Amino acid sequence: IGAGVEFGPNVLLYDHDHDFRAKGGLQADKYREGEIEIGENCWIGANTVILRNTKLGRNCVVAAGCVLGNCSYPDNTIIYQKRDTQTKSFVIEP
Repeated sequence: IGAGVEFGPNVLLYDHDHDFRAKGGLQADKYREGEIEIGENCWIGANTVILRNTKLGRNCVVAAGCVLGNCSYPDNTIIYQKRDTQTKSFVIEP
């Protein structure tokens, strides 16, 4: 984690995950591991999850609620994930 990095609330970093394909499944306690690199002067928004094998360049901004994994982002990048809220009306029958 580089100098000047700021985290919003509830940011999670995971440099490993369960290897569910291992013999014995999750009970085998096998993990896949990787690196997380965060460059200088990044801002990581609230409720972001950063998974293994993720690299953020310098001066990146990560929007709240993002899930990042197995990606590399260049310096001076704004990272966000578009969400499309769907609604549907319904009628309550008497």
